[in-house]
Amino acid sequence: MHRGTWNKVSSKCWEIRGKTLGIVGYGHIGSQLSVLAESMGMNVIYYDVVTLMALGTSRQVPTLEALLEESDFVTLHVPDLPETRNLISTPQFERMKSGSYLINASRGSVVDIPALVKAMNSGHVAGAALDVYPQEPAANGDYFNNDLNVWGEDLRSLKNLILTPTLVEALKKLRGLLVSK
Repeated sequence: MHRGTWNKVSSKCWEIRGKTLGIVGYGHIGSQLSVLAESMGMNVIYYDVVTLMALGTSRQVPTLEALLEESDFVTLHVPDLPETRNLISTPQFERMKSGSYLINASRGSVVDIPALVKAMNSGHVAGAALDVYPQEPAANGDYFNNDLNVWGEDLRSLKNLILTPTLVEALKKLRGLLVSK
């Protein structure tokens, strides 16, 4: 439409209804996300290190590998612990369905970024959205580049990637302002 051409072809567009969302970490955020995803017609599976009661029709899978193999979308909601550092790296990307998507809004240390860049460049991972990073700029206006992370430019060059600057922190501040008024 920006070029003035009316074209109703929807290549590379599809509904999420019927797709499988794999949630890694089924705590407060992961479990509420499962309810929202189900309301949009998604099938929801989740992996957590402890057995947790499912909400709605979601189901817990026994291993991270099982979740990766079955999910069209993988979303991460785990804490920053020694056992979650690089939880998603080359072996896990290889287990993901070809053409799947990764969302990380948990902790920057959870995803091995060079492995993500490689998986996305190969086309195995179709796209990703990141809101957290291993090293983040100290203030607004600072640069997110190779001086901060050696892979910064490689990550930013990917066309099938959404990058946001840890928006959860801004939302927490906004919520605090709204509550105080």
